[in-house]
Amino acid sequence: MHITDPVFKDRLEIKGHSHSAKKWALAIGIVLVIIAGVSSAMVYFFPNTIQYVNKILSGTPTAQSPSTLPPEATQPVVTAHEGANASAAPPVNTHETAPAATDNASPSDHLTEPAAPKAQPEPSAVPAKPITTSAVVTEPIAAAPARPVATPSVRAEPVAVPVKPVAPSVPAQPVTAPTEPSTDPKETVERLLAKGKKQIARTRLTSPEGDNAYETYQALLKMAPLKAQQVLDGIVDWYFKQGSKYIRKGRLAQAGRGNAYKMYQQLTKIAPEHQSTQTLLSEITDALNQRGERQLRRNRLTSSKGKNAYATYQEMLTVGADSQSTQRFLETLVKRLLAQAEQQMEKRKYTTPKNDNAAETYQKILKISEDNAEAQNGINKIANRYRKLALDNKKLGRYATSLRMIERGLQVAPDDPRLNQLKQEVIE
Repeated sequence: MHITDPVFKDRLEIKGHSHSAKKWALAIGIVLVIIAGVSSAMVYFFPNTIQYVNKILSGTPTAQSPSTLPPEATQPVVTAHEGANASAAPPVNTHETAPAATDNASPSDHLTEPAAPKAQPEPSAVPAKPITTSAVVTEPIAAAPARPVATPSVRAEPVAVPVKPVAPSVPAQPVTAPTEPSTDPKETVERLLAKGKKQIARTRLTSPEGDNAYETYQALLKMAPLKAQQVLDGIVDWYFKQGSKYIRKGRLAQAGRGNAYKMYQQLTKIAPEHQSTQTLLSEITDALNQRGERQLRRNRLTSSKGKNAYATYQEMLTVGADSQSTQRFLETLVKRLLAQAEQQMEKRKYTTPKNDNAAETYQKILKISEDNAEAQNGINKIANRYRKLALDNKKLGRYATSLRMIERGLQVAPDDPRLNQLKQEVIE
């Protein structure tokens, strides 16, 4: 359909025919929507880029060179501004070209011209969004604080996270070995003195190693000899009292038991010149002599259970073999034993009964006096007596009794040649 009337031509709209201005408006609107979407995405994902662009536009120098920014951070923003400027111009030109097409129209046509845009709802709704987009682009500073992000000034302060120092004070306070609590000599002396007294109270006199009063005394002796003497006196006093207790119980020097002589031996190791050491030895010796004298008077020379003069003399040998009191006691004891053996010989107690016969008495004398001739003669007398008894029984034909007498004689004198020969004769 072809309309030639200019009035109807401008007022009528042919379906399916669109004006070129409408096409441009629609295209520009779509571009603006895309630009607004890209700008919003960049504001959300790259807030630093918007600040950087604002600084460039405002002429403010930045600490970070453009080469360090991501390429997607710079180019979309510039395009957004350019698109905004481009989008603003075409609509103006579009509205200006509309009256140009109707320059030959009548004035009445111009009065009714505003009715034409009503048939074009699309361009009027689309340009609304570029206005909000340009507001976001022109005011990036207000949108940036919405997310706490690092600003470009981070490069000026490279330490972002403070590093905790790992034990910096350890070298300042090195671990040292335990030392003396005080370096003051007076305090050290008093401490050692108190330590030594405590060890004595706990009976740690010479043991265990590393914790005993005698070692404390030796350490104290180098600093304060007078104070050290107090510790030594305490040790000696304990051993002396213990030795005196053993003396009262009669435990003088018996082997295999705790006794007074062992206490004396300890004192000779730690304080041989101490007065208490010598005093304890004298008390032990006196106690042995007194007991030996009582046993001699009671004629308890070789009785059983060790309570006799012979056992006391063995203890005397342990305490002081070369002492004058020991030698005097030995002489007295040998005489008394020889006399006892003679009495046993007279009673024909040659080898029986046990603990009361001449053979045992002579042998004990020889143990304490090896070169005693009288004891040797006494042994020979016993051997001769048994040899004579054996011969008499042999002559009578009592060979069994004769052999028994020979065996008893050999118990006293196993090397006697005459007894050994007689034994062979009786056996044959």
